[in-house]
Amino acid sequence: MKRENMYRDWKGISYRNVFYAKLNNLFRVCKCIERKTGYKWMLITQNLVKNGLSSN
Repeated sequence: MKRENMYRDWKGISYRNVFYAKLNNLFRVCKCIERKTGYKWMLITQNLVKNGLSSN
């Protein structure tokens, strides 16, 4: 009986961990994309500022 409960708890924990691992992975992917696009936008704005300053 005790072993059964332990097994059930372990199963629940493992499922939960898989779920959180997937969430974490998704979050990491989003962060990576955000960082890449953010970097691109930073370069674009820097170029715009440079062009704006040089044109004046």
